[in-house]
Amino acid sequence: HIQRKGFRVTLYTETQIRHLYMLRAELEAYCIRQVAEMPDVGQLVAELGTLHEAIVAAMGRQDARGFISASRDFYLAAARYTGNAPLTSMLSKLYEQIEPLGYMLARQSLEANTIPSYTEGIIQALGSRDFDRAAGLTRKYVVEVLPEILGAYREASLDAA
Repeated sequence: HIQRKGFRVTLYTETQIRHLYMLRAELEAYCIRQVAEMPDVGQLVAELGTLHEAIVAAMGRQDARGFISASRDFYLAAARYTGNAPLTSMLSKLYEQIEPLGYMLARQSLEANTIPSYTEGIIQALGSRDFDRAAGLTRKYVVEVLPEILGAYREASLDAA
């Protein structure tokens, strides 16, 4: 939606989707490296725990919107925690672009989504200050889900045609 201009539909190529998701993977991993500079991550770990529970609850309710919202908030929490405003802004804009893609996949099936194992692993890694593992998990999840996103987009494109 563009204010005073209305709604528009964005069509992506598979290459654009790959670029967006790989950028997401790198920015999220960079964000975790920024968290490593923080003396205490206890408050962040607690917030991420709450958001993890919201992700799991949304999946249990088959609530695609709630799932997408809680997932976005989970990954933005670390950026906000660092106080890195440019990083938070860039991630927010990126999530706005990819959210419809994630929603298409979530709408198809939340049961097969592996995000809870990743969010739980990230929380545990941050809690033990294993930032390399946490960054690796953020990147690994994006790489793992990318083929599913591309498939959901292909399917939605064929349905629309």
